[in-house]
Amino acid sequence: MIKRIEKVHEERIIHRDIKPDNFLIGGTELTKDNIYIIDFGLAKCFKNSEGHHIPYIEGKNLTGTARYASLATHLGKEQSRRDDLETIGHVILYFLRGSLPWQNLPGKNKDEKYKNIKKKKLETSLDELCKGYPIEFKEFMEYCRSLKFEQEPDYKYCVSLFEKCLKRHDLDGKVLDFTWKQNRLSKDKEALKNSMLDVIRKKPKIQYNTTMNKNSQMPRESGIANHNSNVNVNGYQANGGQGGGTMMGMQQAPAAYQYPN
Repeated sequence: MIKRIEKVHEERIIHRDIKPDNFLIGGTELTKDNIYIIDFGLAKCFKNSEGHHIPYIEGKNLTGTARYASLATHLGKEQSRRDDLETIGHVILYFLRGSLPWQNLPGKNKDEKYKNIKKKKLETSLDELCKGYPIEFKEFMEYCRSLKFEQEPDYKYCVSLFEKCLKRHDLDGKVLDFTWKQNRLSKDKEALKNSMLDVIRKKPKIQYNTTMNKNSQMPRESGIANHNSNVNVNGYQANGGQGGGTMMGMQQAPAAYQYPN
């Protein structure tokens, strides 16, 4: 995620709506280890074509998703690269914890709910937020919140924090053994196959009465036309015969209208 946002920032763009919904995992065998970032509806250029950074402004409304937004965003400050990174930190902690302390707070309307989220987020220390998890997560959050408005983040340092964490826990960062994957593609295919087999097994079998008289109506599934039935094929009319309901007397269509093999 950090590497993806680094590439976005290289294009002089800040995303401003980092959240789990905006990261996707490749869906093919070739791309199953790729992470994609999407939805640039709230994105903004933080530098112009001449390389000048946008000005620092206060008193702005919240842009993005309140649950993951940075503290500075809640305080009405213009967003920059530091806010994208801090928001990634909140997303990662959400993944780790399963929830964030400022979730599901009451509010009569959006403004009141945002105000309560802001209050709780400001009251929650990083010690409390990162309690029980490797120290690198707290260090990452501290680094993000220490960045100046126009400062370029040290993306390599951020990545190195988590690489150090992996190494300390005897995990190889180059082995892409994502827990959500777990042979996900092959399992999906197997599940689809089993589902189709279940449908086939449960399909009711049609019982035919061998003593059916000639005036009885044959079931539609049999593929045999009923007595005196009319069938229209590509504009050609065929009338059912009188002796058992089979499609007797049907004129053969010209070669141009023959069904392909």
